[in-house]
Amino acid sequence: MAQLMADPLPETMFTLSRVGDIAVLNVTCPAIRERQAMVLGRYLAELTGHTGGRIVLEVGGVGSFSCAWINELLSVTRRCRAMGGDLVLLGMPLRDWRVLETT
Repeated sequence: MAQLMADPLPETMFTLSRVGDIAVLNVTCPAIRERQAMVLGRYLAELTGHTGGRIVLEVGGVGSFSCAWINELLSVTRRCRAMGGDLVLLGMPLRDWRVLETT
């Protein structure tokens, strides 16, 4: 009997809107761990192709995250910049910015 795979984003909600050719993604969830980071990272990577690497990511509604999420953010940032755009993060608490700055 096949085992059902748990939904990797059970408590994750996000909205996507467009402002011209810029994608604005708002993510809300209690925590982003490895599986959520992988799924969201894939989505963001695909989104870069549709926006020329111009993405605004609002993360004020994210409670906590793992290093897997940091790695995905770094990967998406490199992809965006390679396409001539950038990933802009909004709403990140100062303590989390400090973690990203040292990475």
